[in-house]
Amino acid sequence: ASKLQTLRTEFPDADVQLYPARHTELELSRVQDEISTLMSEATDISILSCGVQVARNAVTVGVSDVNSPQATALRARFGDAVEVFEDEPIELLGSKDHR
Repeated sequence: ASKLQTLRTEFPDADVQLYPARHTELELSRVQDEISTLMSEATDISILSCGVQVARNAVTVGVSDVNSPQATALRARFGDAVEVFEDEPIELLGSKDHR
């Protein structure tokens, strides 16, 4: 029996599907680490969020402008390991504007 058949037998109520992965979770974590480093070193705030999405097999990167040079550079550097999307800055609850 294939692994998929075994999973479907073990979990009959689950909708089990397999998708080919282009990147391992370790590779995606390394891409996330690199982008997090870029975020901490950046003088602007164009990269707003970053996270590994295992189900999407990509690191999702929220930016203020998907057409910015930085977004283009991320796509060029990391290829299909990243999905860049337009995001908004996170407002901290403890900020003085939130009182």
